Amino acid sequence: MANTPAAGSSPERWIVQGKDVVSGRLGERIKTDSEITQVSQVAPDVVVLTMSPAQAEKLRSEFGERLVIEPDADLKLDADRPER
Repeated sequence: MANTPAAGSSPERWIVQGKDVVSGRLGERIKTDSEITQVSQVAPDVVVLTMSPAQAEKLRSEFGERLVIEPDADLKLDADRPER
């Protein structure tokens, strides 16, 4: 299958939660991948990342059940809006 936006190459926002966020293991991992960017950290165990769906699947396979990775669109988390 060709690598088209429909095939999972367009960057999207993802919510990632788990102990590997707290431990820094995820942070170390994303430093090695220029296609994954941390947008913000919204809790000690929750970060917002931008990456393609293919990259999200790759993280899922690497970290397994230690991380929950969900599209931000599904959760509608507005992590960029400052608190008032």
